[in-house]
Amino acid sequence: MAAKIFISYAHADNLPYEKGAKGWVTNFVEKLQNAIGMKEGGRGVECWMDHRLEPHRAVDDELRKCILESKCILAFMSPNYLESKWCGKEMNTFVELVGGGKANDRVFLVELQPTDREKWHPGIHEISEVKFWSSSLEKPSHKPLGWPVPKLTADDKYWDELNSLAESLANQIKALPEAPKESLKEEPSAERPPSSDSASSKVVWMGDPNDDVLEQWETLATLLQNHHHHHLVLPKFTGAYPNHDETLYRQSLSADLAKADLLIQLLGNLAGKKPSWANTRFVQLQAEAAKSEAERRKLSLLSWRDPDIDLDKIQDAGLKELLTAATALNFDEFCRQIIEQLSPKPAQSSALGSLSVVINADEPDRELGRQIQDILVDDLAVNATLAAEPMPTQKPDEYFGHMKRQLECSQGVLIVYGKAPPSWVQSQNADATRILLSRKGIWGALLDGPPEKKLDHGIKSRNLMVLDCRLGLSRDPLERFIDTLRKGG
Repeated sequence: MAAKIFISYAHADNLPYEKGAKGWVTNFVEKLQNAIGMKEGGRGVECWMDHRLEPHRAVDDELRKCILESKCILAFMSPNYLESKWCGKEMNTFVELVGGGKANDRVFLVELQPTDREKWHPGIHEISEVKFWSSSLEKPSHKPLGWPVPKLTADDKYWDELNSLAESLANQIKALPEAPKESLKEEPSAERPPSSDSASSKVVWMGDPNDDVLEQWETLATLLQNHHHHHLVLPKFTGAYPNHDETLYRQSLSADLAKADLLIQLLGNLAGKKPSWANTRFVQLQAEAAKSEAERRKLSLLSWRDPDIDLDKIQDAGLKELLTAATALNFDEFCRQIIEQLSPKPAQSSALGSLSVVINADEPDRELGRQIQDILVDDLAVNATLAAEPMPTQKPDEYFGHMKRQLECSQGVLIVYGKAPPSWVQSQNADATRILLSRKGIWGALLDGPPEKKLDHGIKSRNLMVLDCRLGLSRDPLERFIDTLRKGG
């Protein structure tokens, strides 16, 4: 399938200058597609335009499917674009469905006339636009470059900017991963994120933050979304709630809270703004609504503040009350606790023989892995699985999914460092740490086997025992590891 660039534009900006002529946007897109085809990675790229008149351009199933299949969206910004509710729907659909609330690496903006950035979709506020308009003291009115039809020998800036945009699009499309085929069949559920383990995937409401905790909000949101259970964060981006209208604001806030499995609010020094329709600040309105929802559905409501905040210096009484009740904790530790609370608890073994361990050995250490397996099974009554090597045709994500399922069903992992390179060992440790992040104590071991002289593996971890077997494999180090697992780490 050809990579698509979805063209979003206002019909009023594409009216032909004279009868039988092409509109400015249509003319531009045709030339852009040709220019992209000449760039590395741009062959086969298709620019897709919906030529229906705006009153009939609702985001229907056909349009939604096309948006989902698109690698990027190219929007022609203008006062007409910002006034068009259909253009707003197109951009919102792309940002929400393709970009997960933000799509900075997939949205490209061509500005045909000066626009007010504050009126842009919140998910694209940080994107730089390409200015395709000109004005001067002699001709102060703004008009698109190359208006009404670009001249091959005169409009150098038009052609330079078009060429630069074509190269940026081709490079970005080349760098983007292939979209999973299943995501092209239907719109993702607004209730749950796509996940290979939907039962473990949770919806987390995180209060819309004030500016001083925006960085922490984005850090935690990214951590939850990229976690292997792919938790869904609501709201999907900051500033999403319609602050100008009380009814709409409360409805949007209540709708998100009703979907959540866990409620979180990050608090800082700033009291933040008050709406025009109330004397209570937004941060307090959210706290009150979240508390009510938590009590109604018996959910956890976790509030965080930096332990360095001096409460005596907080002037706003409402904010001071919220900060006093919040958990004062190092932010990294708070994030770890959130992940732990959302993650399913590993099955605890009661009988000695029910303990399961995964042995991860690279190709040159497979024989050593089999010897370890024999000791674990025959001498220590452990169920031991020697992890399969990846098939030549197997994609990295598929193999990671296989290892994830193996480790989540086991009480521990044993990584074999014999003849394998240290980089392989470190990579396996990183994957295991990512999968078993929520487990406390010892959940793994690094068996440092023969040969005796080799490069240091470079790993130190509170969750990983190092078993020194460089002079030869023995039972005692393995028994210490298994005893530690049986005692719960």
